[in-house]
Amino acid sequence: MDVESFLKSLSEADLRLSTTEDRLPSRSAPETIDALFHLPLLALVVMVIATRATLSTVLLGRKVALLLVEHFSALRRSPHGLETSFTLRRRCADALAYLEAAKLVTVSNDPAREIALTQVGKNRLEVASRDASDLGLLIRQLRINQRRVMARSGGDER
Repeated sequence: MDVESFLKSLSEADLRLSTTEDRLPSRSAPETIDALFHLPLLALVVMVIATRATLSTVLLGRKVALLLVEHFSALRRSPHGLETSFTLRRRCADALAYLEAAKLVTVSNDPAREIALTQVGKNRLEVASRDASDLGLLIRQLRINQRRVMARSGGDER
């Protein structure tokens, strides 16, 4: 029996599947804060974090989440922990691959897999941060919020 004949037999038998409201699939996107997972924003956040010190790839998603929550105060009331978002972690990996391909960061080949800004990356970020545009303001605000995150965590790497 092929698919078409199977579907025809179902319609002829007048079978109906009933669902309750709580079983209906969600009509919204899986992540309501999907705009935060925009690749350029995540790449910028990774660069700001890596400015202070080397950053382990293992901690990348967590560190990015902490900075985003600090910067966007509405996320503090989020019912879901941004740190555990699989989508955020995947997109952070994409942002890291982009930065590495653009030669703005390097990732060490040792088991620690540490991320460090290249000199080109440092220069680009510094020039952009001095700009009087929205980009410059965002970078300056991210740096301030990164210092707050570090002060709260005591520089703890866990």
